[in-house]
Amino acid sequence: MKKLIAPILALVLVLGLCSCFTTLPAKDDTPVYSDPSESESAPEESGIDLSAVTEDDLAPLVAAYSSVTAEDFTAEVDYENGKAVVISSEDGSKKIVTRDEIRAADGSMDASAFPGYELDPADASYYEVTNFKTSAELCDYLNQFMLPEIYEDKLAENFEEIDGVLYLVRGGRGYGAVTCGQVEYIVPGADSLEVTAERLYFDEPDGAFVLTVKDVDGALKITSAAEEEAVG
Repeated sequence: MKKLIAPILALVLVLGLCSCFTTLPAKDDTPVYSDPSESESAPEESGIDLSAVTEDDLAPLVAAYSSVTAEDFTAEVDYENGKAVVISSEDGSKKIVTRDEIRAADGSMDASAFPGYELDPADASYYEVTNFKTSAELCDYLNQFMLPEIYEDKLAENFEEIDGVLYLVRGGRGYGAVTCGQVEYIVPGADSLEVTAERLYFDEPDGAFVLTVKDVDGALKITSAAEEEAVG
């Protein structure tokens, strides 16, 4: 009986030791977490492969930038239905009027039909924008393609909101002479693309635009732009 007890005790001891070792993770095993959130792996980095960007990928950005250089900013208006403004002599606010409303019998401009208002010294024309309701909405659209600093100064010069309506404003100077044409070169950098596109003057090549394009929050955007006029 004693001979049987010894082997049994030895077997129990071996099994107990094995049980103890199997509860401990090996050095290279995944550690045990007390907080389930600790076991979550860090999110994988994702982004655009700039080396694979094509001219077709850049086409929407170039078209949007061309609308900035042309100063129409993709706004849709009826150029046959321009309005004018009269300006309050008290607070400088503007009222939209038709040109017939401020045209005297002799053909001159006269704001007397609007007491407290004066004629616009710039004699600008105001065209109601039909595809954007506010400047903010227009900016949100352009922000898909470029950073605000690319367009915001020019946009402020070309649009006004009056009585809840967005207007494209045109003065006496010319507009739309300079536009951005086709992409000529794409040079990949470490974290950006240098894109050279045609500079068109009345639709004729006349220099170049050099655009810096980067991956901004998972979208291609123009982050800077330089204009190079043709020499000679």
